[in-house]
Parts: sequence; structure tokens; C-alpha cells
Amino acid sequence: MSKVTIKLDKFEWNDDKVKKLVESGSISTLGQAAEQILDTANEYVPYDTGELKRSGRVVKDSNGLEVGVTYDAEHAVPVHETPANYKGGKRHKFLERAVQDHQQEILEALKKGLQSAFK
Repeated sequence: MSKVTIKLDKFEWNDDKVKKLVESGSISTLGQAAEQILDTANEYVPYDTGELKRSGRVVKDSNGLEVGVTYDAEHAVPVHETPANYKGGKRHKFLERAVQDHQQEILEALKKGLQSAFK
């Protein structure tokens, strides 16, 4: 593990400490953003038997710095990619649209999470 310290007057930059602050500020924020995307995608997801909606979940890597939203029902990709007239005004591209709908909110939440980590 490398360690870099930069000192300018009374300012000290310790990359390990900064990394930990960034990680702590990002982990919970990323998880919250992914949950918000999943909730929105679930509102958009076409519904017949409910299998597709139930297959949606947030996935995280072991350290929590990478999160994703996935639908793992066998028919998830075809439904997501096929424009069709789904019941109840539901629509294809449900996951993509959920990300687009919340893109600015997610960026703001990440910004706030990082700012609070450095206070």
C-alpha cells in the first residue's frame, strides 16, 4: 500500500485518510441511490405475473463502492429492450428510464455525501 503525504503550511493531505473519507461518504449514498433507482424502475416495469418486478434487486461489491441494480428474471432483457404496449401504462427501458429520471438527484446526493464526509 502506498502512502502519500503532502504538507503545505498547516495543510496535510494523507491519501489513505482521504480515501477512507470518500469511501465512507460514498458507500451509503451509492446504496441509497441504487435503492431509489430500483423503486422507480419497479414503478415502470411491465407487470404480468410479478416475476420480473420481484427479480429486481440492488447488488453491491464486497467493499460497497460499486453498486448496481439488476433484474435477473429470464425475460428481463427482452422486456427491457422491446417496445410494446404493456398493461397499465408500463413501459420498456424501465431501468434506463429510472436512472435518467433520477440522474441529477443521484449526483446531488453523492455530492452531499462526500461533503458531509469531509466536515
